[in-house]
Amino acid sequence: MERFRTRSGIIKNIRSYFEDNGFTEIDTPVLTNKASGAMAKPFVTHHNALDIDIFMRIAPETYLKRAIAGGFDRVYEFARCFRNEGLDPSHLPDFTLLEYYASYWNYEDNMDFTEKLIKHLLQSVKGLLSVTYCGKELSFDGNWPRITFRDLILRDCGIDIQSVSSAEELLSEIKDRGITLEASGRISECGLGTLFDLLYKKVSRPLITDPIFVTQHPVELSPLARRNDSDSGVTDRFQLVVNGWEIVNAYSELVDPREQEARFAEQIRAREAGDTEAMEIDNDFLTAMEYGMPPMSGAGIGIDRLAALLTDAETLRDVVLFPLMKPNSN
Repeated sequence: MERFRTRSGIIKNIRSYFEDNGFTEIDTPVLTNKASGAMAKPFVTHHNALDIDIFMRIAPETYLKRAIAGGFDRVYEFARCFRNEGLDPSHLPDFTLLEYYASYWNYEDNMDFTEKLIKHLLQSVKGLLSVTYCGKELSFDGNWPRITFRDLILRDCGIDIQSVSSAEELLSEIKDRGITLEASGRISECGLGTLFDLLYKKVSRPLITDPIFVTQHPVELSPLARRNDSDSGVTDRFQLVVNGWEIVNAYSELVDPREQEARFAEQIRAREAGDTEAMEIDNDFLTAMEYGMPPMSGAGIGIDRLAALLTDAETLRDVVLFPLMKPNSN
């Protein structure tokens, strides 16, 4: 009971912090025509009256951005999201994702805001800037380190991802080092972006304990993020990782419709090659972008993971009142 009261307090404090910082809470669709907003495998269902297949949303991102294009300055939503993927202590098929977007911010503004938000939350809910999780002390005090995606992987396994130009070349590097990746489908069918992500999750993320910002992810891994001005191969993106869990994913948003269309085309090619997590093209989103989106930055925060960390829960099922379970055959 105390754990779920703490979860409620987390949401209440975040909502108050956003309202104090000029954000407006809105709702976006749960049933969608396109599975867009993230690289993930969706749940598919059928609408009888319209006789069309539709998707359970995997993220509210593209709709929140449309609200920004429509004139909202800062928006957020506590969104129930659905991804037809594996189950483990840090993943559920349906989960609560907080997403927010602010006009005229870049990803560095967002990193600063995120650090202040999480520290404010810890002080409000816990009264201190540290938590004990599964016997480990996690410190959120001081300035959180920032390290690039490339430097992190290079440090942890010796592969320089900037030196590879194809999925086949990266797979060869991975095999030479005796690294085994885990994927929902065949590794040979994964696109370059998915392979970057799988490698990072295998060799780097499990080594992280205290909070760290992982920055500048490859373009292939970030189809909705803005390119970096100095290095066109990476994006202005960051993830906040704590105890091996991705707590926050954020970036400076891509608002150029021509480049966004080209990124979608790359995703389609990856999907046609067998990558089931690659995104589809979302023409309605492109149309909204053509009308005009201001520069902005947004983020997604996993509420279940945050609640688990703050209440010392070993699995996300322990912070969800009614998690999906396999029914008893009897």
